[in-house]
Amino acid sequence: MPKLRCTVDNCSYNKEEYCTLNYILVDGDGQVATNVEDTCCTNFDASEYTLSNQEHMAQAVVDIKCTADHCIFNEDNVCEAEEVGMAGASTCTCSQDTQCGTFRCGRS
Repeated sequence: MPKLRCTVDNCSYNKEEYCTLNYILVDGDGQVATNVEDTCCTNFDASEYTLSNQEHMAQAVVDIKCTADHCIFNEDNVCEAEEVGMAGASTCTCSQDTQCGTFRCGRS
């Protein structure tokens, strides 16, 4: 499982750049994603003080599912990168405002 660092400060699951979820899903829109901007974290939630955030401990290592078929780290819809960086402005309002900074297109 990859180490996950998340700089999406206003995500309710972010606690000190770690995620309080056990897994996340990076959406790469299947065969469409060819760059970082085409990806997003579908788990992003801008709500404050979610119950999930209260119950779970932040963790550096989480399962990461991925639908970005052309990413070199995608093995059967599972991210195999050693470290993953999720990013987004502090003004994110939806998952499409986030992106996987680790995405690397391996499309020929």
